[in-house]
Amino acid sequence: MYVGPPIKGTVLHSTFTIFADGVPAVYKEHPSLKHLFVPPERLDQARREIGRTGSPRNTYYKRASEEFKKKGGK
Repeated sequence: MYVGPPIKGTVLHSTFTIFADGVPAVYKEHPSLKHLFVPPERLDQARREIGRTGSPRNTYYKRASEEFKKKGGK
């Protein structure tokens, strides 16, 4: 399940998207996005981590948001 920011023009256009075949290959090695995929059973924990300023997952979320905002959502 993707818990990162929505990214226009990609399969990550919606937060909480579930990927039946796991993390899409194109995102497995992305420096920030690879940390924003979690098993559905860890959703609550991941949401708490994203909401906790300074936590690693919060930092990855912010980095991804800024990176894709600069790229125009793509």
